[in-house]
Amino acid sequence: MPGPAPKHPSVRARRNNPKKDFRSLPSEGREGATPEWPLLPDVNASAMLEVARDRVASLQVELEGEDDGRAKGRLRRDLNKNELLVAQLQLQIEQATDAEKALWADLWSTPQAVIWEESIRIVRLRNMCGGRFVPSRAT
Repeated sequence: MPGPAPKHPSVRARRNNPKKDFRSLPSEGREGATPEWPLLPDVNASAMLEVARDRVASLQVELEGEDDGRAKGRLRRDLNKNELLVAQLQLQIEQATDAEKALWADLWSTPQAVIWEESIRIVRLRNMCGGRFVPSRAT
């Protein structure tokens, strides 16, 4: 005997229904304001910047108190190098922060962001953004 006729797919009960918890996300992405950027600037670059700023300040004091022409020239060269280092580090920190914030805004405009907004687990997303743009070490 052949058995009963198969049920229509719309009526058939499936234990492994792939659409059971399916959720449609808006194809245009998440609307609304982007959450505030949660991370601080790179700690290593910020520390290097502070050290370079301190060095510039100490070189300026040394330069004011120096009478010897050769020593003044050496101090001016060191001061110029350290001022350049300060400018480079400031620019690197600024550009890395801008790039991280831009990526943050882009990610929060995707359809997946609708789910992130409902979830309290956005730490991975924050860490992903913060780890992508690391300023190169200035020498």
